Amino acid sequence: MFKSKIIKLLASFIFLLRKKTLTNSKVKWVVCSGSVGKTIMRRSLFLSLSKIKTEKFLTPNTDYCNEIGVLCAFLDIKNFFVFSIKSLVEIFTKKPISDSYVLIELGADFRLDIDWFLKRWSPSIVILTMGTSYHWTKEIEAVLRSRLRLCQSILPNGKIYVSEDDFVHLSLLKKENIIFNKIDNNLEDIYFYPREVLIAWSVLEGWGEIEFISFNKNRFEVIKSEGKTIIKDTYKVTPVCFAYFLKSVLHARGDKKILLITEIRPLKVDVAGLYKIYLADLKKINKIYFYGDVKVYNFLSQNLNNVYWLNKKKLSLEILDLKKRVK
Repeated sequence: MFKSKIIKLLASFIFLLRKKTLTNSKVKWVVCSGSVGKTIMRRSLFLSLSKIKTEKFLTPNTDYCNEIGVLCAFLDIKNFFVFSIKSLVEIFTKKPISDSYVLIELGADFRLDIDWFLKRWSPSIVILTMGTSYHWTKEIEAVLRSRLRLCQSILPNGKIYVSEDDFVHLSLLKKENIIFNKIDNNLEDIYFYPREVLIAWSVLEGWGEIEFISFNKNRFEVIKSEGKTIIKDTYKVTPVCFAYFLKSVLHARGDKKILLITEIRPLKVDVAGLYKIYLADLKKINKIYFYGDVKVYNFLSQNLNNVYWLNKKKLSLEILDLKKRVK
């Protein structure tokens, strides 16, 4: 908390000194916000759009934009260090690239940074990824309200995109009568930014054809020892992430496959709707250990005979056992 306050104060100080330069520049802000999936959404979108040579697209190197990250993205500063004289000179003197598109992430479940952004700029595009239920973090209710303000602050002719599975954000926007575009999930295009969004955006801006590029760099940690392989997903699960992970596990070589599913983050999704399409593939797994929402476990156990329930103690023991086996 103390660190985030220092970051916000430093960013506010920099903005105050450079206010005229930073507010007069004609940039279009593309903001990804949500509980999970922001980084994959932003990076895959950036990789596809950056192939368009007639436009300039900017995005930070880091996975998440705090207030300093927003300024670095705006000024196209790739590596910023607070105690580096070079970085400080850059952030105080570098000019923004006019007419560029700046892609950032804001509004994680535990950060109240959207309002800081809205006091200074308005977004052209807002993309809301999956939302969580109200008890996940103590800040979640305030964060959800700030995401709503983000959508309400969109520029004229701006666009809002929401996943068709995202019950949390869909209900918020409908309640406030905010117009949005629904993204249909296509699991054949794992880690592609939804094609229909890019195509519609391309037509709107007159860019012509867009090359679709997936992002999955360094996603998995693969541990091999004594003929055994553990594939570990290094990030939190979203429906699309789960599909990609399951697909990768099934394609991996091995006579016996064990899957450990941990649903720690309480995503508000239709359990049957989410897992029903994976049942045929899950039946190909020899053993599935599940830790998380009891409703999800009940659905899986009713439809599969290879699912085993784990409580916190059992989960710890199972992970320790797996670690011993691959040493």
